[in-house]
Formats: sequence, structure tokens, C-alpha cells
Amino acid sequence: MSFSIPLTSGAAMLRSAPMSIRCLTAMAMTLLVILLAGCADEAQRNEDVRPEVETLINAYLPALGQFYETGDTSLVEGLAAEKEVFTVEQRIRKLAEAGRRVRATPKQVSIERIDVYQYSNAYVTTFELWDLEVIAIGSERQISQVIDQPNQVRYQLKRSDGRWKILFRELVKTEE
Repeated sequence: MSFSIPLTSGAAMLRSAPMSIRCLTAMAMTLLVILLAGCADEAQRNEDVRPEVETLINAYLPALGQFYETGDTSLVEGLAAEKEVFTVEQRIRKLAEAGRRVRATPKQVSIERIDVYQYSNAYVTTFELWDLEVIAIGSERQISQVIDQPNQVRYQLKRSDGRWKILFRELVKTEE
């Protein structure tokens, strides 16, 4: 007994397939096209927001350094959300409880990656160089100093009323 399997093209097989399989195949192909188009749109969207994000981070870093030194929250108003301001205030308070304050000076920042989600949320990874001094409160004596400390930093940003704000800033990697 011998069996013969007819060789047919994919299109011919699809034409002879039941209607449900043809519908599923068409839906899968449509979804694939949409996903591929979405990836291209996402990459363009990430690049479209780059100037706004760079402006925000370039304004925020010097203000953050002054905020650490003075504790003046008005320096970061409009740049950082309440959550980020509160987090930095807690760090400043802990330093003060230990009799210290930080003089932080940003020297360089470069954006390594931007990922935008649904037009109003973004994650940004930067490489930053900072000069840091730890000062004793009262005597103003320098306790420690680090020049050109390299940091990889991750930001979470939120767009509200047409402007980006920093929700959260986290040191991912610090090398000394």
C-alpha cells in the first residue's frame, strides 16, 4: 500500500482551508503589520521627545545639586514631582541628622536611552559625572571629596499639561 501526499503551495492550502483558519491567519498577519508599524512609531516617538528630555535633565541636575546644598525646594519646582522632591528631602534630612551636607556639582550628562510609553510616561537612562563634597555642618570642614564620580542614573518621567517632570531618580551604577 502506498500513500501519496500532494505538494501544494501555501496559498493553495490556505484557499482550501476552512474559513476559521483563513480568518485567524488574516488576523495574525494584520496584528504582525500593526506591531511592526508600532515599533517604528515608538522609536520615532523616543527621538521626538529627546530635546524636551535633555532640556529637563540639563535644568534639573544643577538645581538638584543646589537643592542638596541648601535644602531649598523652590529650586526644583516645575522640574520634579512632589514624590521626587520628598525623596530628596528625606536624604538631606538624614545627612543633616548625621551633621553633614553635600555639595554636589554636575559636570557632564549624556542620555543613553529613552523609552516613551503611551506618550506621557518615559524612562530615561543617563551617564553623569559629578563632583561631590561632604561638608560638616557648623565647622564647614570638608569630610570627603570625590572628583568626576561617574554614575549611571535611571529616571522616571511623567508628562502633564504638556510638560515633562521627574517622578523618580535612581542611581543604577556608581563607580569610584
